[in-house]
Amino acid sequence: MSSTFFHDLRVAICVLVGTVATGLIAAPLAAAPSAVPCPRPPALLDPPPLAAAIVRALREAHRLRIVALGSSSTEGTGASRPEFAWPARLEAILDARFPNDEIEIINRGKGGETAAENLARLERDVIALAPDLVIWQVGTNDALKGLEPEEVAARVREGIRRLRALGIEVILMDSQWLPDPARDERVERMSAVLAGVAFEEGVAIFPRHELMEAWAETGTLPPNALIGPDGLHMTDESYRCIAERLADLFPPASAADEAALRKGAE
Repeated sequence: MSSTFFHDLRVAICVLVGTVATGLIAAPLAAAPSAVPCPRPPALLDPPPLAAAIVRALREAHRLRIVALGSSSTEGTGASRPEFAWPARLEAILDARFPNDEIEIINRGKGGETAAENLARLERDVIALAPDLVIWQVGTNDALKGLEPEEVAARVREGIRRLRALGIEVILMDSQWLPDPARDERVERMSAVLAGVAFEEGVAIFPRHELMEAWAETGTLPPNALIGPDGLHMTDESYRCIAERLADLFPPASAADEAALRKGAE
């Protein structure tokens, strides 16, 4: 894919997710059927014009390969079935949204890993697959193991630079919200560090912690719907909601976008 595509992707995603804390309202379901809605910030209801450029570029290439790198909440620990983890759910949403395009999401989550352990297998499990985009979920285990935020930031920064040097774009996904205040304080601090790294490196960050915290605080998704009985791992419902909000970064093309694409092909 062209460098223009990834420039537009990076800028549009930053605009789309950067205002997550501005407020929440209910949104229609977009994944597997459920009685629980997944609220989203009002800013995501009307994606900016750059989002159309992302879709046009996808339609021109007709393919997108994404690698999901991370730990247990990427692998899908806590989900009742593997297909209920967020990478599989996101792929299903995008397949339905772009039926004429080839979209593949490869799950390379491994439970218990830190940023350093993710980085150690970057070549084998990510780069060797030649993805266009990596969604890197990171930070929770580092925070809970008491690793120094500066050390984690250095590892994440190294990974981003290695990937982008090869033309692979990156979205960081920060730590999940936790119902235990003491543990959540640690992961929230790590999430702030990751946001700083994303800003410095010019990549997008998907603010999972802010989303989950807002869902819990407003009561739209109670804590036991977000986090399982072990107090750490996500549930079918929270995986679904994260996938739906990630899918906001890939909005469907409008009729005008399709017309412009057809005209450009003439």
